[in-house]
Amino acid sequence: ALTPKLRRPESTAPDFAVSTGAWSFGQTEGMQRMIISAPDAWTITGIPEWMFVTPAEADATREITIRYTDNETSALRTATLSVTCNGETLTISIEQQGKTLPDL
Repeated sequence: ALTPKLRRPESTAPDFAVSTGAWSFGQTEGMQRMIISAPDAWTITGIPEWMFVTPAEADATREITIRYTDNETSALRTATLSVTCNGETLTISIEQQGKTLPDL
């Protein structure tokens, strides 16, 4: 009897992707969640001091939480988070509105 050749299973590893490439936040503190899809370990860099990202690294697809503080200035705050996996880098652009100054 002939033994059927075992076919290699198709790769089920997800493509490297971020669920959102840009966020615009209001002036007050808050939180946002998103998904990083990855076939392997990944790391986030470029996190500014006014933002906390958890987790900032993981071994596969994960939901991350971005927390940000009040913007106490009238200036727009911006950040570019870089997510790197297997030498490939994706970016997430973030901006946060500043305080509206009262009319004098």
